[in-house]
Amino acid sequence: MIKVAVIGGGLSGTLTAMRLLEHIGERVSVTLVERKTRQLQRGVAYSARLSQQLLNVPAGNMSLFAEKPNDFLEWLHAGPMPAAVPSDLVSRNLFGDYVSDRFHATIEQNPRRLSVLHGEVVGLDQHPAHGYRLRFDDDRIITADVVVLALGNAPPAHIKGLDPNARKHPAYIPWPWQEGVLGRIQPDDDVVFIGMGLTMVDLLFSLKDAGHRGAITVLSRSGRVSLPHALGHVWTLRQPLPSAPYAVADLLRWVRTEARSAQEAGVPWQAVMDAVKPHVQDWWMGMPLEERQRFLRNARPLWEIHRHRMPTQVHQRLQQAMASGSVRNLAARVAKITVDDDRLRIACRERGSGKAIDVWAKHLINCTGPQTDARRLDQPLLVDMLAMGFVSWDPLHMGIRTEPSGALVDASGRASENLFAIGPLCKPTLWECTAVPEIRRQANALAELIAVRRPQLQSKGWRQVLAQLTDRFAFIDA
Repeated sequence: MIKVAVIGGGLSGTLTAMRLLEHIGERVSVTLVERKTRQLQRGVAYSARLSQQLLNVPAGNMSLFAEKPNDFLEWLHAGPMPAAVPSDLVSRNLFGDYVSDRFHATIEQNPRRLSVLHGEVVGLDQHPAHGYRLRFDDDRIITADVVVLALGNAPPAHIKGLDPNARKHPAYIPWPWQEGVLGRIQPDDDVVFIGMGLTMVDLLFSLKDAGHRGAITVLSRSGRVSLPHALGHVWTLRQPLPSAPYAVADLLRWVRTEARSAQEAGVPWQAVMDAVKPHVQDWWMGMPLEERQRFLRNARPLWEIHRHRMPTQVHQRLQQAMASGSVRNLAARVAKITVDDDRLRIACRERGSGKAIDVWAKHLINCTGPQTDARRLDQPLLVDMLAMGFVSWDPLHMGIRTEPSGALVDASGRASENLFAIGPLCKPTLWECTAVPEIRRQANALAELIAVRRPQLQSKGWRQVLAQLTDRFAFIDA
C-alpha cells in the first residue's frame, strides 16, 4: 500500500486524487487536505456564487476526462441543462457541482481508499519509514510516501504604492473572492477596480445585477480588456510549426501570419489561438531564459487578452457600459494610495499624457490577478519547504522549479522521486497549466507516473525501515 497526500482540495487536487484511485485502486491510500471547506472539489474558481461568473471555456471542452470528452455535456443533459450544446458557457458554480458529483462517484467505487482532512499543512520533513511527515497548524501530523502540492493560484499581491494605513483600511479589499465581498458595497458607493482581467468582469456585472448605481472606475496600466470569444469556428494550422529554440518575435510573427490566413478564409483569429493551444507548453519550454524574460516584459499583456477571452455577450455589455459612462475605463499607473477619511485616494498618472489624476474610492477592489513574484508569497508550507531545501525558486521567480512531470526540484538541482506539484505551481516550467484541459492532462500523467513507480516507492520504504532497525541494534555485533 502506498500512501499519497494531496495538499489542496480544489480542482487540481481533486482530479489528482480521483486519477490515483482509478490508476492504482486498492494499492493506494489517498489523503486530500483542504483548508477551506467551501472550496473542497471547487477551489476558488468554482466555489464563488456570483450571478455573472461564467466559464470562459465552452462546455464541450470541460470534461474532467480526456478519454470521455463528452462527460460534462452528458452530466448537463442528465440534470441541470438538458438542452446544453458544446459551445455553451455555463456558470462556474455549476461546473463545481459536476466535479463534486464525479468525485463522490469515484469514492463510492473505491471505498475506504480516500480520506479528506480539513486544515492547513505548514511544514514537511522526511520520515524514516514513511517518506514524509506533514505538520498541520493545529499540531496534527500525518505521514505519506508521496506528496502532491495542489495549492492553486496565489492571492493577488498588494497594489504598489499602497500606504500601510490604506492596507488596513476597510475600504481596501485585497482578495476579490473573499466571502461576502459584494455584500459590503451599498448601491450608491463609489467603487474602483484595479486590474482589468476576467475577475474584474465577474465582480463588476454581479455588482450591477445586484442594483449598484454608484460610480465605477476600472483602472489598469494599459486600459485593455480581455477580448471576446468567437465560438463555432475551427482552424487547421497551415504553416509548418516553428522549430526550437524559440524566439518571441518569431513566434508572434508566425501566429500573426496564421491569423491573416484564417481571416482571408473567413475564420476569426480566435480559432487560430485555439489551434495553437496544444503547442504553447512546448514553445515555452523551448525558449531560452532571456526569451522568456522578453515575453514577460513585452508580450505578456497582449497575449493574455487574446488567450483568456470572455463570452461575447459579456464583452458587448462591458463595451456598452464604458461607452455610456456607467463604467469609467482609466489607463493609468498608480503612484500612491492613501487614506482620506472613510475613502481611499488613488493618485495616478494617465498613460500617454502623464497627467496626474486623483480617484476616490469607497471600496477599492484588488483584481490584479494571482501574485506573480514567488518571493513575495506568504504560504507557510512553501516557506518551510524552501528552508528545508525541498523546493527552490525558478530563475524568473514566477514560482517553484519543477520538471515537466511536476516533480519538485530541490535546492541542489535534483528532481524528487516522490514530491510533486500540479496546477499553477508548475507555471514556470509549463506556462499553460491552469485551464481544465491542461490540469486533466497533468493529473492523469502524474497518476500514471506514481502508479509505475509504486513498487520502487514501497520497496524504498521497507529499505528505510530496515536501515533504521539495523542502526538501532548495531551494538549486537560489537
